[in-house]
Amino acid sequence: MSGYFVRQGWNRADAMLVMAELVKHRLVRVEGWSFGKYAVTKRGWDKYGEIFLAGSSQDVHISARDGGFVVANVHSPYGGAHGGTGNQAGRSDISHRELIHALRTDAEGATPDESVRAREYADDLSEAVQADNPDRTDRVLSRINQLLAGASSAFSLTRTLPHPGG
Repeated sequence: MSGYFVRQGWNRADAMLVMAELVKHRLVRVEGWSFGKYAVTKRGWDKYGEIFLAGSSQDVHISARDGGFVVANVHSPYGGAHGGTGNQAGRSDISHRELIHALRTDAEGATPDESVRAREYADDLSEAVQADNPDRTDRVLSRINQLLAGASSAFSLTRTLPHPGG
């Protein structure tokens, strides 16, 4: 985990604070003297299996495609899933898909001009997310926010979704 902590810009005190509860409950143990080295204990593995592996055959679906892209769909009101390449946290394909769907749905009741723009932005966002291009995604989100700033009441569904740049 030391590489993760370094990438996050955390020092030893930050890492110890984050891992304190896991160590306290003996779910992980400090491994050696090096910064950020932890190992899962038997108790930690058992707890992980109890929570995440047992009886989940119909509630959790994981799929992968070439290139290492993995998606997990969790059937639970409190569950969450994220997709990404190389375990990049902070990327949210799920909210982007919801935003794309909301734009297309709201476009059906919008004025012709707003409808065309909304559909184009939904297509652009879909392509940017598919290409895993964060700069392009941010530019499209900015255009979507500009549309929503002056759009008619037809965009009520889209406005309910929190999204970056909003």
